[in-house]
Amino acid sequence: MRGGGFGVVVNLIVGIIGGVLGGWLFGLLGITAVGIIGNLITSVVGAIFLLWIVGLLSRAVAR
Repeated sequence: MRGGGFGVVVNLIVGIIGGVLGGWLFGLLGITAVGIIGNLITSVVGAIFLLWIVGLLSRAVAR
């Protein structure tokens, strides 16, 4: 992610929520995570997606 970020605490909170979001999105797509590696990939994808959305929204508000 480009930029300075939102700080460690906010990034952790957004990352946790993103992990839940990733599980939900993968469930909607019919993708199942198998094992700890599958769960980790699902959480990382969800967290990156949510951080990207939050970054877009914060840039839109800053303008």
